[in-house]
Amino acid sequence: MNLLAGCDKSIVTAQPGTTRDVVEETVRLGKAVLHLSDTAGLRETADPVEREGVSRARRRMEEAALLIAVFDRSEPLTAEDFALLESLQGRAAIAVLNKGDLPAAVEAEELRPYTAYTVTLSAKQGEGLSALIEAVEELSKLNRFDPSAALLANARQYHAACRAAEAVGEGLSALRSGFTLDAVTISLTDALAALLELSGESVTEAVVDEVFSRFCVGK
Repeated sequence: MNLLAGCDKSIVTAQPGTTRDVVEETVRLGKAVLHLSDTAGLRETADPVEREGVSRARRRMEEAALLIAVFDRSEPLTAEDFALLESLQGRAAIAVLNKGDLPAAVEAEELRPYTAYTVTLSAKQGEGLSALIEAVEELSKLNRFDPSAALLANARQYHAACRAAEAVGEGLSALRSGFTLDAVTISLTDALAALLELSGESVTEAVVDEVFSRFCVGK
């Protein structure tokens, strides 16, 4: 957190369980803008305060679009580390081996069966940050983003595009099933209506209400 935020946001000590509450910060990492949540480490503890921190960490993990799981490269992986690695499978996740400036007790190959992205860095010295940025951009597909291409700017446009795609799919399905062209035309008409709504060429009263609900218009 401190490396990415560029300031001392989180308390850092050699004592496990230092981080208890969720520390949040919005940072720019290469082309990506991330809302980071630095959480407690996932481990069993008798301390009721730390236990609540671990519970909050697990809830935040379930909500996160991207997971950056940090492991101590200078110490062998523990059972809790392996449990965390198991939970990363199938998720958008990056495994980070921190303390790259110290002798290694863990190699990146040990983590690769669990996640496609493994980065070694030293948060203390800042080494390896470029590799983390590259992994975030690759995972979020930002390195393939064309700013000159057409894009969907909001949820309304996204839902209109989804309705158009669904209607086209229904039309193709009807055509393959042997329905008459009249039946297929109904689906195509629905797709066209959604696309015209998306482009603004056909605007319903509901769309007008949705757009202007976001503005304060004087009279």
